[in-house]
Amino acid sequence: MGSRRWHEWRWRSTSRRRGRSVSRGTTLTDRERRTRRRAVSVIYQDPLSSFDPRRTVGRTISDRLANDVLTRGERDARVVQLLDLVGLSSAFLDRQPLELSGGQRQRVAIARAIAPRPAVIVCDEPVSALDFLIQAQVLDLLADLKAHLKMSYIFISHDLGLVRHLSDRVIVMREGASSRPAPGTRYSSIRVPTTPEA
Repeated sequence: MGSRRWHEWRWRSTSRRRGRSVSRGTTLTDRERRTRRRAVSVIYQDPLSSFDPRRTVGRTISDRLANDVLTRGERDARVVQLLDLVGLSSAFLDRQPLELSGGQRQRVAIARAIAPRPAVIVCDEPVSALDFLIQAQVLDLLADLKAHLKMSYIFISHDLGLVRHLSDRVIVMREGASSRPAPGTRYSSIRVPTTPEA
């Protein structure tokens, strides 16, 4: 995709949409919404599509620190610390997304997500595009970070085996409605609804 087309797509995909932000029944002002936005991060299924392909790993992560009052040296040190937390060395700072493997890209996406110190991270099928061995490594990393950084995850997946690895509570969605299994329900007895074939 050419540079101009990429910018047009990016502008369309991030243009403001009409609607309200509501928290506990109260409509939030724009200022309240911006403040609360930092409390939630996202890890996408395909991190490459969420990266600017022209930016380095260091720049991708440091952009999430823009609201922190840090000197350039402090920001650079924080980016190196974040890479270390996800198991990558400072040698990755100047690399671009296309130079990374799928597992390395997902680790960079995790570093970017934890940069603003969120309370909650939405994990949208974060390992489904990875091979089995890398899936296990990334899941272990997510579990370690959850305990170390005292965060919560909303883990979205079609694979109950992955859900079991990270989740304390499970909600099954079907056709926009949710149902929570009864307390004490065994994972093996939870049935994921399937879409009937046409």
